[in-house]
Amino acid sequence: MQGANMNEYSFFDIQIFPEEEMALPVMLRECFKALHGLEPVQAKQVAIAFPLTKKTSLGNIIRLFAIEKNGLQQMKDQVEVLPLFRDYTRIGRMQSIALADVEAWQAFSRFRIPTKKSDRNNSLLHDRRKQEAMHLPYIYVESSSTDSTFMLRIKVTESTAAPNSFLVNSYGLGSCAHPCWLPKV
Repeated sequence: MQGANMNEYSFFDIQIFPEEEMALPVMLRECFKALHGLEPVQAKQVAIAFPLTKKTSLGNIIRLFAIEKNGLQQMKDQVEVLPLFRDYTRIGRMQSIALADVEAWQAFSRFRIPTKKSDRNNSLLHDRRKQEAMHLPYIYVESSSTDSTFMLRIKVTESTAAPNSFLVNSYGLGSCAHPCWLPKV
């Protein structure tokens, strides 16, 4: 989507309501897992934001952004019928924001910690990143390829500069090297 005509973004919110039997971090993980499995996220057409992020908490709102409004509407239609979302969340209405109206931007990027083995020049990058990661919000994710669970750390960055690309991974997040800037709404 890097070369897409980016005059506006469409988005909608999913507000999570934790229950006594399912705490917010568990519900957030389950919602994130369900979204990750949907085609528009896998196809890297939808970006995921957490607008209520504070320190190490991602908050209880997941905001989904796309450039292609029709694709995002199809995703919204899919989400609305899933029992998890139908029973434990409130799904907001679809909205659009013109890029010319955006005053601030946020990027939600997957924060990776390189292994000590990959730090070939012994620059202590592993140790620095590990220290920085301790202060970042995270969500537990199950890898479908390795059947393991890992902590997906999310780095939130802010800017006033307009984006020039819409580039996300299959989790709907940018990378630290290539952030996906989203309107701060």
